[in-house]
Amino acid sequence: MEEAVTSEGRKEVSSEVRERVSNEVGKGVTSKVGAEFTSEVEEVDRLGGLFVEIVDDCKNVLPLFDEFLSTTSQLKTNLISTVTVFKSFLNTLQKIANNAFNTKGRNNDIGISLGRLCLVQRAIAGHVETIISLLDGCC
Repeated sequence: MEEAVTSEGRKEVSSEVRERVSNEVGKGVTSKVGAEFTSEVEEVDRLGGLFVEIVDDCKNVLPLFDEFLSTTSQLKTNLISTVTVFKSFLNTLQKIANNAFNTKGRNNDIGISLGRLCLVQRAIAGHVETIISLLDGCC
C-alpha cells in the first residue's frame, strides 16, 4: 500500500489508493458502501493522529514528573531536618519554661506562657511530621 507520512507523524493513505479501493468496492456494490468505507478510513486516520498526539504529550510530560519527584524528595529531606531542629528548639524552650515556672515572682507567669507556647508548637511539629509521612508515601 502506498502511504505518506504527514508532518504530525501519522501515516495517511494516498488519494490514488483510496480511488482504487473505492472502484474495487464499487463493483457490484452500491456507492453508499464505498462512501462508508472512505469515511471509516478517514476515521482511522483521525484516530491515528490523535494517538500520535497523546504519545507526544506523554513524552513531554515525563521529564516534568521526574523533576517533581526529585524536588519532593528534597523537600521531604529538608522537612525532616527542620522538624528535628525544631523539636530540639522546643525541648530547650521547655527547659527555660520549667526553670521560669519554678522561680518565685513574675517569672512564674512567664514560665506558664512559655509552657503553653511549647505545647502549641509541638502540635505544629506533629502536623509537619504528618506531611513528611505523606511525602514518604509518594516518593
